[in-house]
Amino acid sequence: MSSDVAPAAEAVSSQRIAAALRETILAGGYAPGERLFQDVVAEQFGTSRIPVREAFRILESEGLTEVLPNKGARVPALDLYEVDTYYRMRERLEPLTLAESL
Repeated sequence: MSSDVAPAAEAVSSQRIAAALRETILAGGYAPGERLFQDVVAEQFGTSRIPVREAFRILESEGLTEVLPNKGARVPALDLYEVDTYYRMRERLEPLTLAESL
């Protein structure tokens, strides 16, 4: 039974770390292109690198980090085309979301 506790605790820890990093990234606490180091983040949260690695994967699935093989993670830097594309998508989705919420 104790073997089930460790993975569950790591999952909760990963979610907690991902939430904190998400908030910091969205608030501009990390600059576009800035690298995130597993060791530094693990020390910051008082955990091992395993939940940090999973947190980076969670954030990568949301587009908030890029995990590069053998190089770690970084906050993605968007080029002008990507910014324009995301803006146009948001421009179309927001009215639809508002209409559906009524």
